[in-house]
Amino acid sequence: MNSTVWSFYVRELFRCEVDALSVLLLDNFDAHVSEEGINVVAETTSALVCQLPANSTAVCQPLYVGMMGPLKKKITTKWLADISVPEEDSQPTAVKDESVCRKCGLVELCVCWEECVCWDECVCYGDACLCYEECICLKSCEIDMDLDA
Repeated sequence: MNSTVWSFYVRELFRCEVDALSVLLLDNFDAHVSEEGINVVAETTSALVCQLPANSTAVCQPLYVGMMGPLKKKITTKWLADISVPEEDSQPTAVKDESVCRKCGLVELCVCWEECVCWDECVCYGDACLCYEECICLKSCEIDMDLDA
């Protein structure tokens, strides 16, 4: 990801998800927390960007591994199944996520995300609770999270 992709994501996708004052927690990747990246979020949404301390994303890893990892894997599988691969590239060794993703671009990924109906297959309420309980960083925060809402 670079600043162009980050800007596109915020302006075209993320803005649709934020409808009230929000806090956007981001790792210290330059495209996310540069002055330009923060300004895009501020101009486009009502979210406030908060940068996580360096090397702290590993503390939050259980949330990713337990919830987003399986979901992203299902989305990628669906995406790759839905795109057409030229006949000469149809050998299993020639179809690699990275090369196919570069051919298709971000727009097709966004369409796949919108059409994805696999959330319930990937993550159940129990998985979410378990990931939340394992996340040291969230356990140490004084945040009242209503998981039933």
